[in-house]
Amino acid sequence: MSTSKASISSFHPLLVLAVVLALGISSCAADRRPVADYACFRVEPADEGSKDDARWAAYLEGQLVNRAVDDRRAVIGEGGRECLDVVVHVDKSLPCDYRVSRSRSGLTLTARDSGKMLWLVYQFVSSCSPDVVETSDLPPAYVPMGGAEGDFAFEYRGIYTPSNSDPEFMPIMAAHNVDYDWALWGHNIMKLFKDGIPEGAQALVGGRRTDSQLCFSSPELYAAVEAYVADYGGAEGGETARFAIMPADNKDVCLCPECLKAGNTAASATPAVSKMLRRLAEEFPRCEFFTSSYHTTAEPPQAKMPANVGVLVSAIGVPMRALLDTRPQAKRFAELVKRWKKVVSKVYVWDYMRNYDDYFTPYPCLALVQERLRMFRSLGVSGVFYNGSSPYYASFDDVQTAAIAAMLVDPDIDVAAYADSCFARYYPVTAPLLAPAYRSWERTVVDRARPLPFYGTIQDAVHAWLDPEAYEAFCDSLDRRAKRAAPAERSRLNRLLTASWLTRLELLRPGRLATKADTAAARRYVEGLAGYSAFPDMGHYRETGGPTDKYIGKWEKEIY
Repeated sequence: MSTSKASISSFHPLLVLAVVLALGISSCAADRRPVADYACFRVEPADEGSKDDARWAAYLEGQLVNRAVDDRRAVIGEGGRECLDVVVHVDKSLPCDYRVSRSRSGLTLTARDSGKMLWLVYQFVSSCSPDVVETSDLPPAYVPMGGAEGDFAFEYRGIYTPSNSDPEFMPIMAAHNVDYDWALWGHNIMKLFKDGIPEGAQALVGGRRTDSQLCFSSPELYAAVEAYVADYGGAEGGETARFAIMPADNKDVCLCPECLKAGNTAASATPAVSKMLRRLAEEFPRCEFFTSSYHTTAEPPQAKMPANVGVLVSAIGVPMRALLDTRPQAKRFAELVKRWKKVVSKVYVWDYMRNYDDYFTPYPCLALVQERLRMFRSLGVSGVFYNGSSPYYASFDDVQTAAIAAMLVDPDIDVAAYADSCFARYYPVTAPLLAPAYRSWERTVVDRARPLPFYGTIQDAVHAWLDPEAYEAFCDSLDRRAKRAAPAERSRLNRLLTASWLTRLELLRPGRLATKADTAAARRYVEGLAGYSAFPDMGHYRETGGPTDKYIGKWEKEIY
């Protein structure tokens, strides 16, 4: 039936307006479909004359082409309704670190600098459909592609885990690793003396020189550090770098005449260490120098330090436990951070994410880590370093590393949901079993509000979350399902299942081998754990004295 002009004009004006609005809303909704609904993209720089914009537009386009699942189907198009327009822009004047803008014409990715743009590009790529673009190697995205903006919660986001050990992958997660982004890290200052610590650089403790601690008033020590900083590029015009200047990991303090003159006491090396830090900071203004708030340098110096001096405050005394705001240790930590902030320009926190007595038993800490990160942010902390198990395997390290990297950018993400998405990405066949089990353990830890110790026994785990019978059933079910997994997932599961045998052996410890059935079970568990030899990263199951083969040997003496 044809429609004449007369018949159109006979419609009521309000009805015509309603139809137009409905069509507009429908069109807008169609144009703002999720990124995963698109199979084709047109990528352009925001400013054709900008080298940064052009470079990152080309990089994103290259990633989409290289990751295309079906070579027969083009992922780069010329535009149109079924093709999402993506505009890339590096804007140094952006008032936030990143912004995702969505309009009827497409999507714009804007970042303040190239480092954040690389991360944002992969947030976009990871949001694409896995049927169109290969994303299985990427952590799930957590920035909404429908529109978002924000600042990174911390400038330094260190994670020392096996899952954050690839230097090409770290920028994708916006995560740092101390092996790559510190010129001198931790207690490694002693390593500057390749032929042993000269007597003049040794601490005077109990009236005797000892090479287990350093004298921070020593000309020999200063000369060694000075030469190292200069060689690294710390001289004028060289690279900016971070250097950790801290005593050895013990409670010895040098009490030589010069250190006493600086203000050292038997319990505090802060005065001499701070004096050396000030001298280095003034000589090398382009570099950043950090000391530690730990053991003999726990207390801050009395005078304000140069602007390029910071501190790493250890959170070892803050229990990994729910209801953090009610814990007296957390309140003392907060006061310590506030006192350090008065004298240094940057406070980083050295925090912990493992049971260092047992890497193989799960450590469901994500909800607790989120609570800690929110506290650190509220205190104005500039950076956080999470000490994991690197280079050794820890159960669920892949999921936990991705989740902690996300929380270091945004501590307010829904971490339980994000962990679920990690399981779905990394364990597509077994995620229906793994994700609910892991979520229940996290929930139990929070509900019971009992500590997850940094150094603890299997009974501590049982106290906090672990149900022995349920865990045994979980492992058996996982083993059955794992047989259906593809090679990449199977590789992850083989490590996880191998580690589970140690947990089951540990659960036998309280009653030891009370029955023949216990002995038979122990033999089966030991045989399962012996599979660790296929995985070089499973050679140690704990931080100190933890070769896995010696652990197995002790059990074999009892059961054979």
